[in-house]
Amino acid sequence: MWLTTRFGFFSAVCAKKKTKKSELNHDLIMLRARRRDHLVKLHKALPAWVPEPSMIHESTKADYRYRVFIARSVFVRLVTELALDIDYGNFKDKCKDDGADAEDLKFLHAMWGVGYHLQERTDPARKDAPLFDQTK
Repeated sequence: MWLTTRFGFFSAVCAKKKTKKSELNHDLIMLRARRRDHLVKLHKALPAWVPEPSMIHESTKADYRYRVFIARSVFVRLVTELALDIDYGNFKDKCKDDGADAEDLKFLHAMWGVGYHLQERTDPARKDAPLFDQTK
């Protein structure tokens, strides 16, 4: 599951079992981020549900460099709190108002653009819409 929040972008997956790496631990969620500061911001906003920064694991060999481990029941509560936090009419504007840096804002606009492209390319009336240019 991908979560795009005002605190950053995250990927949530089942953690692997310690005893057998090929099997998943369905009771433990690995919350991953591409930027460490996203996990730090999430912890500062919701410290009861997100491990403290000293618990962030870093791996330069993983596609998501930073990760924390959270019990599934705690993750459910975290997602609930994120949903209850929605108090805005425009997500990108809220992120900007909250101080998102230029790279985060560029990421959000790119994500919005790819989603808009998907909408336009799958609309039967717009099937000939031009391909989305991801280089901008």
